[in-house]
Amino acid sequence: MNFTKKPISNRELSEKLVTLLREQHNVETFCLCSGGRSAALASILSQTQEVKIFSFFEERSAGFFALGRWKRDKKPCAVITTSGTAVAELLPSVIEAYYSHAPLVIITADRPSSYRKTGAPQSIEQVGIFSHYVSSSWDLEQTWDFDLSSWDRLSPCHINVCFDEPLIDTPNRSGPFRSGPLRSGPLRSGRGEPQTPPHLQKKLIETTKGKQGEYKKHIRPIKALPYSPSSSSSAGAGFAESKQEETQMKSFFSKVSQPLWILSELPETVRKKTEITLSFFPWPIYAEALSGLRESSRLHSLILKSGEDFLNWLVLNKKIDGVIRVGRRPCTRFWRDLETIYSSIPVLSVSDQSYSGLSRAGVAVRFSSFFKWISSENNKENASGIKPDWYKQDALRSQILTRVINKHPLSEPSLIRQLSQNIPSHSLLFLGNSLPVREWDLAASYQPDKQLKYIANRGANGIDGLLSTFFGVCEPDRQNWCLIGDLSCLYDLSAPWIQRQLNKKINFFLVIINNGGGQIFSSFSSDPLFLNSHNLNFKNWAEMWHLNYYCIQRWPKTFSFSSPAVIELTVNFAYTKKFEREFHSLIFDLV
Repeated sequence: MNFTKKPISNRELSEKLVTLLREQHNVETFCLCSGGRSAALASILSQTQEVKIFSFFEERSAGFFALGRWKRDKKPCAVITTSGTAVAELLPSVIEAYYSHAPLVIITADRPSSYRKTGAPQSIEQVGIFSHYVSSSWDLEQTWDFDLSSWDRLSPCHINVCFDEPLIDTPNRSGPFRSGPLRSGPLRSGRGEPQTPPHLQKKLIETTKGKQGEYKKHIRPIKALPYSPSSSSSAGAGFAESKQEETQMKSFFSKVSQPLWILSELPETVRKKTEITLSFFPWPIYAEALSGLRESSRLHSLILKSGEDFLNWLVLNKKIDGVIRVGRRPCTRFWRDLETIYSSIPVLSVSDQSYSGLSRAGVAVRFSSFFKWISSENNKENASGIKPDWYKQDALRSQILTRVINKHPLSEPSLIRQLSQNIPSHSLLFLGNSLPVREWDLAASYQPDKQLKYIANRGANGIDGLLSTFFGVCEPDRQNWCLIGDLSCLYDLSAPWIQRQLNKKINFFLVIINNGGGQIFSSFSSDPLFLNSHNLNFKNWAEMWHLNYYCIQRWPKTFSFSSPAVIELTVNFAYTKKFEREFHSLIFDLV
């Protein structure tokens, strides 16, 4: 490490960093959470051509919005914060990005390193704060010897940049930046201390001139080596070698002749190949909405349509002897039961991520390896299939499901069914975690011609940041719908801040299922403290953000909502409980 390098200014360092991100990793979107310490970065970005800047006052929302923008554009996005607790606000979105293999660039402005472990204002230990949820981390201070080419873009990276005062220390320059005066006077924002006034900046520079010996003790050159807190810093444990994958698949099929397919979240690039491959095997398919194949016309006769409870029937009646998961971690409860009551059932995971998704020893193979192997001539004898009686059983249960849905029109599954029938074709639908995504898989109608685009945050499966992610994925050329629960909305009340910075052509509809708390836990306890029970509504919140507000208990015959809209479904969960009791009673009688 060279301690004789000449220090560079805050603006020069910021300019080099922004240029490097654009040239090496095609970063075009920056989510800026302004603060005094990040003023130099903000100054450079405001003058940089051909980048999109979104301004946020709240870092958690910014992180999740950036995640959504990556889901939409498939390009790395950067988030910039000031120093202190602002950095910690990004941890939830960084975790979600890590488990989603999303390449977010986290840029955190910091006070000089000499302030570390001093308890000085807005000075916390920022280096390493994201632990193994980033694949690479760098700590820069006052010099430039930096290269981002080692970043794998399979998970977030963290760049911590130390800035000393004066925070904006060089004037504007011409060249690749748009000309325009910098903001004069103290620079204030939602976070950070005021910038030192210009007349004091000048005096500070004059005072330090010619005293490099004293000044240098406050300068720590760049740490060019990535900070690696653990050997597991890369997202996932890594795929096996091709030979090992082949051995694993042979071992699985030596024990399994009647597997169940579980289709979970699938990248669009492999959906067609998955659809074609599965059509050749007469094995039952449980397709979640996020797979993009739930309404597949090619697989229509193979896809189970009576809900996830039927998977238990398949096991108990020995219709399946193994599970092949195609995609990322599934939503269905059955997947969790493979850890416990069905722990003896062999599982094969096929994914673009190496996670097995189970705590017991799992097998994860790449899509390419699996498609090549299962399509080979040598393995056609493994596709002997199963007797078709499960088709009849599933069809009978599906009829019962529809009958009970129609009988209880105010239950959540019935409201979900009505929404699925009326949402316009080719719409984008963001499904919230907890009950919404599960109820959609159970109750939504099967209409191949709808061709909806499904998106969700299923990395860590949390309910925070869902609205912010939704705003990040919104597209201008289609209707954008978001289906979330009441607690998920309460978690992210600041999310609509960004709507006025979005494309004016974007139409969006926020559907909030307000059942008075976290009813997914009602089977565990009826204690209001446990359920976070409440009697809140979202009318004033919608008005605050200038959103059209509709409060309904059942859907109208025709949809005539005006965008941008909040549609609050006020649900008495007792109706949903009645639906569940009757449906489970009827299908239990079939067993």
